[in-house]
Parts: sequence; C-alpha cells; structure tokens
Amino acid sequence: MNIFVIPKFAAMFSTFNLELPLATRLIMGSSNFMANNKLILSISAGVLFFGLRRLLKVPAIRFFWDKYKLRLPVFGALQKRIVVSQFAWTFSLIIRSGVHIIKGIELASNSTENAYFGKHLLKMGDAIEHGKSLFQAAAASNLFTPIFIQMIGVGEESEKLDEVLSEIDKYYDTEVDYDLKRLNQLIEPIVLAIIGGMILILALGIYFPLWDLIKVAQV
Repeated sequence: MNIFVIPKFAAMFSTFNLELPLATRLIMGSSNFMANNKLILSISAGVLFFGLRRLLKVPAIRFFWDKYKLRLPVFGALQKRIVVSQFAWTFSLIIRSGVHIIKGIELASNSTENAYFGKHLLKMGDAIEHGKSLFQAAAASNLFTPIFIQMIGVGEESEKLDEVLSEIDKYYDTEVDYDLKRLNQLIEPIVLAIIGGMILILALGIYFPLWDLIKVAQV
C-alpha cells in the first residue's frame, strides 16, 4: 500500500492546491519514506531477522522468551500443550526402555525444545533425587495441570507409569489438534481488528481528501 498505491494518490493530490489533513500528510510521509528507502528498509529487516535469531541462541534470552511465550494470548496455551505432549511421549518411551526416572527426566527435558520447561524438569529430577516422589515433584513444579498430576500419581502407584504417560500424550495430541482447528476462530477477531484499522486509516487519510478534490473539480 505504501509503496505502490498511496504514491498514486499523492501525485494526484499534488496537482491541486488543497490543504491536506494531518492524517493524510502522515500517510504520504510514511509512503515517501518507504518508497525512497526500500533498499535500506530491506537490509534493516534482514539484519533484524537474523539478529533476533542470534539473540535467541543466548541462553538467558532464550530462557526469557521460552518462559513468556507460554503466556501469550491464544498461542500460549497451545504452545504449552505441545510441550507437555512432547515430554509425555518421550518420557514414556524412556521409562519403557528401563532407564531410571531421574535420568529419564534429564533426557526428556531436552525433547521439549523449551529452555524454561526443560530447566524446571531438571528441578523435578533434583527433587526426586532428594526423596520426593514423581507425583510430589510434578505438583511442586507448577508446570502441569491437576489432571496431569493425578494421572502421574495413578501411574506411579500402579507401576504403569509408561502406559499412563502414553495415554497423557494421546490426550494432549487430541487437544492440540482441536486447538489448531480452532485457531482460525481464535485469531479471527485480531485479523478483523487489523483490517478494520487499515480501512479506517485509508478512509480518514485518503478517501476523505479525495471527496474534497471531487468537490473542487465540480466547482
């Protein structure tokens, strides 16, 4: 819009001796800046993209981002379900292969691809090493829902932890599939708000002055 559409309106406005509203002048100024600095803006966008990717490899920044992306509106709950599903699936396979729970948690923490979640899983392993049960460690971690913790307790008491974890994985996989199908409905208000804002800006900044030009032309 700024590079191809608005410049045509700006050229038309410039042929008339008409004082343009502030919104129109701001839009035209933004358009001129983008049209005259396309190369600089493209390079800046590339530098920003690759710079953010490099920053996310810094452990402290990666931990901060992984922590707060689980709290994002709409996407945070989905991210958390995916992470929990990954953990349950990997941990069930590790337990089934006969690996000790503490070592299994350490291995499973690497499968989540979330530094915040992985660090708290390691704390769970430390708690178990100091005498707590898996159920107690999971409850104290604040990572899981009450249903997940109860199922962990049932699996631990019945000595069928791998089977219970497998069922948890299936449950969360179903929840993730359902969330993905609902994603369009969840983001639809956001998209509509963005489109509505763009239309409002164009109406106030471009079409209103255009109507004034039509009146001038008629006179």
